[in-house]
Amino acid sequence: MENEVLEVLKEIRDGVRATNGRLDETNARLDGVEKRLGGVEERVEKGFAHVEKRLDGVDERFDSVGRSLNNISARVDVANMRLEQLEGKVEGVKARLLLVEGNLRGVEEGVTGGFKRVTESIAELRADVKATLDDHEVRITKLEKRSA
Repeated sequence: MENEVLEVLKEIRDGVRATNGRLDETNARLDGVEKRLGGVEERVEKGFAHVEKRLDGVDERFDSVGRSLNNISARVDVANMRLEQLEGKVEGVKARLLLVEGNLRGVEEGVTGGFKRVTESIAELRADVKATLDDHEVRITKLEKRSA
């Protein structure tokens, strides 16, 4: 039975040696994979650092754009307020223009009526002057006949 035990122990020893050999091969392959992973990790870290740097730049740009948009928004608000003020002034000017136009119509009507009255007065004056001249002529003719 000792031989059988010895035989089993030899088989176990051979199995352990074979397993150890496979483990050594696996460890060697794992070391190679580990080295490659180290290189990949380094590249990934560099890539992440580059991406982080780019993201920081993008963040700064977004912040700048945000500030610019806020500035533009404030300027638009100011422009809108000014526009509203100008619209109010334009409405005031329109109202004053309508008032001036109304006054101008009144003045035009007054001037037209005044010219009409002046024209009528001149016509009456002419008629009076003509009547007076005719009367003077008649008197002068009478005086000339008396004197002659």
